[in-house]
Amino acid sequence: MVKAWVFGSLVAGATLFGTALYIQTQPLAFTQSGIAASMEPALAVEAPEVPTLIEPLGDVRVDALELAPIYITPRPLAVPAEKAAPALEPCSDWRDIGPAHVERGQGLDTRRVRELC
Repeated sequence: MVKAWVFGSLVAGATLFGTALYIQTQPLAFTQSGIAASMEPALAVEAPEVPTLIEPLGDVRVDALELAPIYITPRPLAVPAEKAAPALEPCSDWRDIGPAHVERGQGLDTRRVRELC
């Protein structure tokens, strides 16, 4: 049973490999050939005149509404005001939250944090 699977896989692989090589050497191998076109030019035939449904108006003048011209102008650019530089000092104080290290039950040093503004 296993030998049949191995043999079948080898045959399928070899077939695909051979097909790939054949297509590489002859790129149009599995395509259809083109239909032979006749070399005679087509006959020119004039199209019949088609009646129109709308009659031309001729020289009839249609009154039109005339509007005064509209001019679009941009707004003047504003000069940006200089902003004051923000203060570089903190806005809150330090707060003690407890000892930084504990040795033998004694707190050493103090851990401090800054409160939020």
